[in-house]
Amino acid sequence: MGPIAGYSRKKKAAFYMATSPDERSLKNAFAELHCRSNFSFLAGASHPEEIVSQAHALDYQAIAITDECSVAGIVKAHVAAKTEGIHLI
Repeated sequence: MGPIAGYSRKKKAAFYMATSPDERSLKNAFAELHCRSNFSFLAGASHPEEIVSQAHALDYQAIAITDECSVAGIVKAHVAAKTEGIHLI
């Protein structure tokens, strides 16, 4: 698999050097809409809190937990999202 067209580590580094954290967070308005936690048997590996924490570290604006056949992880994800300041879809 070759490099992604238009993607460059130098461009990304230049973007981070030239912009403030506020500008970056506006430009990184991204929401992961398909994410399974370890409450999806044999499909997910991470705890909902870890998923939300990683989304916050990546400057995501929102995240969706889409576990199969269960909503058991939503409570933990909701608490973590409130703590991290991320919108839970």
